[in-house]
Amino acid sequence: MANACRDSEPQDLATWKFARWAESICILSPVEQDGSHDVSKIESKMNINKALDKEWEGWAMSFLLDAPLSAFAGLTPAKDPIFESIGLTCIKDLGEWKYYRWAKAICALAEVESENGSS
Repeated sequence: MANACRDSEPQDLATWKFARWAESICILSPVEQDGSHDVSKIESKMNINKALDKEWEGWAMSFLLDAPLSAFAGLTPAKDPIFESIGLTCIKDLGEWKYYRWAKAICALAEVESENGSS
């Protein structure tokens, strides 16, 4: 299983930009200072608009947690039912999805795995 993450499905999931963005929003939303719905006019806010569909730009991360995955630029509303069929109804679900976390863990530990158990 050495190099289990190289050119594999776990690596694809562990590095999938939408999952990484969702996880980052989950991590950072609790430390957001303002807490308002629209943070587009706050000077010190983090601008993640390139990751978001136009209608979601400027929203506070705490509000984005409940947004559908189609809030991400590049994921259309037509994809939402597909994600819902595997239990992913919002950005928070994807950011905390156990399969994404497992894929990241497999890839991290695959870096130190040896072929025959030697050190």
